[in-house]
Amino acid sequence: MDSLYKSYFSCLREGVFHGTFDNSASNAVAIEMMLTNPLPAQVLITFTGDEESRSKGAVQTVEFLKTIGIFDRLEMAITLDLTEESYGEADSTVENYFVRKNHHSALLRFTRKRDLKDYLKKILGSPVFVKDAEEDESWMYDEYDLNCFSLCLPCRPLEGDMHSDAGVTFTEDSIEFYMKTLGRLTEAIVSDLRSDPGIHN
Repeated sequence: MDSLYKSYFSCLREGVFHGTFDNSASNAVAIEMMLTNPLPAQVLITFTGDEESRSKGAVQTVEFLKTIGIFDRLEMAITLDLTEESYGEADSTVENYFVRKNHHSALLRFTRKRDLKDYLKKILGSPVFVKDAEEDESWMYDEYDLNCFSLCLPCRPLEGDMHSDAGVTFTEDSIEFYMKTLGRLTEAIVSDLRSDPGIHN
């Protein structure tokens, strides 16, 4: 959860959200999906802080998961975030995608980034891939050698950039699409893990 604003606001007018949503918008999507149960039981959701400060929350999460013996069973980390990329052109983007280097013990094996990109295309059709995206928590998950990527919700800054106190805007429809996209991704990944581990070798 980013907390760089001096003041916070949100409103919905005629199907358009306005507010300081970085990153409460995608957090709200995750909470809605947890409450309405459209996520597979194998999906682990964590809420982290300090993304703007070297992703300290992601580091704490990984270290905690190591202490309880879950980290070694993680196959994919999906970071949910906002982006200024492709607003008005797409309802979501895929950014900062990395593949596990030591993938021999993984069930989802990708030799190159291109393999992960092709895998996501197979699930999502024609997603928008952002090549040189801003760093986010995916970079930290890559340092821990996980398959990972960011699924981002495009927004338009109301002035300056998306971290400005003026906030951002995006449509109510784009939130629905983003939620459906996350649902499709998690269902497909879990289905592949159940049916044919190692197929993406």
